[in-house]
Amino acid sequence: MIKEAYNNTFAEGERVGRNTFVELTKLLTKKGESKAGLSTYYINLRYSASIFTQMMKRVSCFAFASFDEQRFAKEEAETLIEEWKKMQMFLMWEYSNKHLKIEDGDRTHCCTYALGGTCTRKHKTESCKKCSGFFTFFQTKVKDFLTRVKEKEFTESSHIEELQSMFDALPKLTYAFTYYMAHRLRAHVQFHAIRNIKQKLRNDPSKALIVMDHKQKILQMKFREGQVEYYGKKGMSMLGTMIIQWSNEKNGFVYRFDEA
Repeated sequence: MIKEAYNNTFAEGERVGRNTFVELTKLLTKKGESKAGLSTYYINLRYSASIFTQMMKRVSCFAFASFDEQRFAKEEAETLIEEWKKMQMFLMWEYSNKHLKIEDGDRTHCCTYALGGTCTRKHKTESCKKCSGFFTFFQTKVKDFLTRVKEKEFTESSHIEELQSMFDALPKLTYAFTYYMAHRLRAHVQFHAIRNIKQKLRNDPSKALIVMDHKQKILQMKFREGQVEYYGKKGMSMLGTMIIQWSNEKNGFVYRFDEA
């Protein structure tokens, strides 16, 4: 239905290829999907990475007018794919475990600065190249590559329309991984706060942490049910209470539960 409306809107010479149309439609409309144990930010990041890889492989297969131009596009595309794989691996673990700090002189590392707080550190004028590189990879490096490719001569005119659709997808790709970076930053701050609370409980066993939240709904559940499906169900949730306290006798935390 969407493809039919697209064909009726654009002339035949202005349309992108079928595969490009399908993948871009998925990318532009993919929102809120969830899988068991995985956040939507992570899913969108992996999906966008897959789209980017397909885009670069598609460019390397374009019908260029000369062999040298074909080789240039293929080598550049492979280089960008490898660079993105390294950036993705860095973002998965090293970014939050080694670079992010609650307060830091580097703006790209400082969680307090990112969340709008007042940092006691004096921020440097230069930022970490690894972290700041994420904000310019698609909009600068990949865009420059696609611009150079667009200036080449092709034996098929449809490649120009495909390239334009790739240009249009770049902001969506940037959006996906910047939101994942923000997700990792918030998680880093959250776990830091949890560690501080636990340390305070260890230092003073007379204190207790009381956590109240709505628990699982008393309804049937699917096998490996995703978060969107789970929280979208109708029904009354149970209100649960958990009291956490440090015990010197047991040399550990004691958990007490109650339900209403």
